Amino acid sequence: MEKLAKYLHYYKPYKWILIGVMLGSCLAAILDLLFPILVRQMLDEAIPQGKLDVLLQGAGLLLGLYVLNFGLLFAINYYGHIMSMGIENDMRRDLFKHIESLSFRFFDNTRTGQLLSRITSDIVEISELTFRGPNDVFVCGISMLGTIAMMLYMNPVLGSLISALLILKAWHTIVINKKMKACFRRSREKAGELSAQAEEALSGIRLTKAFANEALELSRFMAKSKELMQVRQSSFGILSYFSGMVNFFTNFTNLTVLVCGGYLISKQQLGYSDFVAFFLYVNLFMKPVLRLMVFTEMYQLGMSGFQRFQEMLATPV
Repeated sequence: MEKLAKYLHYYKPYKWILIGVMLGSCLAAILDLLFPILVRQMLDEAIPQGKLDVLLQGAGLLLGLYVLNFGLLFAINYYGHIMSMGIENDMRRDLFKHIESLSFRFFDNTRTGQLLSRITSDIVEISELTFRGPNDVFVCGISMLGTIAMMLYMNPVLGSLISALLILKAWHTIVINKKMKACFRRSREKAGELSAQAEEALSGIRLTKAFANEALELSRFMAKSKELMQVRQSSFGILSYFSGMVNFFTNFTNLTVLVCGGYLISKQQLGYSDFVAFFLYVNLFMKPVLRLMVFTEMYQLGMSGFQRFQEMLATPV
């Protein structure tokens, strides 16, 4: 909790931007949930009766909502990144100020490459998380819960079946997340070791050339590089599996809607408009799942960077 409190402390100067971004994200998520309902209504009221005026009115309303959604997403991303850049700047200021106050012994025992990595790349990864973190979690929660609620409202039987499949996929995502967490942590550690090895080799290049140790330094550098490559290959394997499973699960769920929905239509327990809306909601549910996949990597990198940031600030002056 203490670590989280220190992280949230950097949001304080930008609280109004954060509130605006969250409210805009909430409205954008609600609009996404409304689109299939409006399509369903048009299929019920306009197309079967051949009411062209109602169809055009519905299309105009949808177009207006699409434009509103575009404006919201533009403002959310623009001001969200402004907030993250401000937090990045504040963190980098605090870190650099603290490093300047440390003793000569600290600099004698610390590699310059590690310090540069913490001031630059670590802070950038934290910055990306400061916007995407709360925004993605908030929007994905609304979209996923709202999608399940809408499907249950349209048809409890088919909605319960599809909801069970979607919840199963969410559980699967959590399981894969635990495996990715360990891989990303090892990847970041190996990247820091590689950066430090390169900095050490290049800073002593004159001594290396004087004793003709180029081959030795190259072998040391490539050993670190291969370690990083092996760790990243492992993480890429998990990411590729997860990405492929998302595509397979989407197709499988659509197939379930097709078979079960077709059966319910034959028994006159499901309308054609509801049948189409179910397809739209299944694909809408997959959007936050894909966002959570990207967020998982971003979260691990960002929190690992913030942990190193806190360790550096905790170094006694």
